[in-house]
Amino acid sequence: MKRIQEFIRIVIGIVFLTAAISTEAIEIVCPETINVTQKNEASQNGDWVSSDIASSNMRHFYAVSFSNGSPTERVFLSPEKTIVTKNKKSDMYTFTDDIKRPVWLICQYLETSVTMTRPLNEPHHHCEVIYEPLTSFASVKRVDCH
Repeated sequence: MKRIQEFIRIVIGIVFLTAAISTEAIEIVCPETINVTQKNEASQNGDWVSSDIASSNMRHFYAVSFSNGSPTERVFLSPEKTIVTKNKKSDMYTFTDDIKRPVWLICQYLETSVTMTRPLNEPHHHCEVIYEPLTSFASVKRVDCH
């Protein structure tokens, strides 16, 4: 009887360990900066002259979003819920089975509409976007998916 109980404990332990490993979050990291050159196609319009007053072409990462299929199709996904406490803010995304196309991650950068995008490599069902408290939760600190 003791052997059976020990065997059952081992099997239960293996089941819980397997579940914990399979649901472990994978951090997805966007490029921290991109170099962007902005140009107005109509450099002069009457008395108006176009200029770029940016001191640098470097743009810093600050936000993410997700799309159902390529972002060029503009089918953006909304978070299922947002959790806000005094010390933490995060958006929770759940990608259900009715999404038949790949989910894409869209990395956004300050002072530009240029983004860095890619499909999520593996079929993730949940992603948590955690915001940076040092920026009063205005920028993304980390993206964890599982």
